[in-house]
Amino acid sequence: MKISLNIRTGYTFRGRKNISDSREIAVIQPTDVDSGELKDTISYIAKDQVSPLEKHLLKSGDVLLSNKGLNFTTHLYKGKQAAVATSSFFILSPEPDKLRSEYLYWYLQQPATIKMLQSMMSGSTVLSLSKSSLENLEVPLPPLAVQDKIIQMNYWVEEESKELKNLITKRREYRDAYNWELIKGI
Repeated sequence: MKISLNIRTGYTFRGRKNISDSREIAVIQPTDVDSGELKDTISYIAKDQVSPLEKHLLKSGDVLLSNKGLNFTTHLYKGKQAAVATSSFFILSPEPDKLRSEYLYWYLQQPATIKMLQSMMSGSTVLSLSKSSLENLEVPLPPLAVQDKIIQMNYWVEEESKELKNLITKRREYRDAYNWELIKGI
């Protein structure tokens, strides 16, 4: 089903952006996102560098999708810090009474969706996704209750993955400590 989705392009900075220590507005670029999460590498600018500011500020629930390259970096913006996305992103704002942001975020990360998006790309040197191609993306639209179940399952799996990653790190630390004790005992 084709969905009604507000799709806009991130902010185009003319010239070089002046990095600010004020941390007023975060500037999110695809390189600042790793596995959907923001890294600590984000640059900040002063409010007066984006005009008109209100039009370009991200809203909680906006889904960012990179529009260049084959990786399709995605990020679900949660609104913890005032931020703008660069023009390397499309900003997707779903209608909350029809489509949950978390569900759309999950859907955009699925291998079949990524293949579909890759088939829509064009360009000779740098492949890019056009807004009109993205507008033609058909997203399965189950009832909100089903979307909520998918979101909950995804949350549980992500939390479990974090725990497993922490356990693996701890296990390696114990292994290394044990091995060093063996070496010292020789």
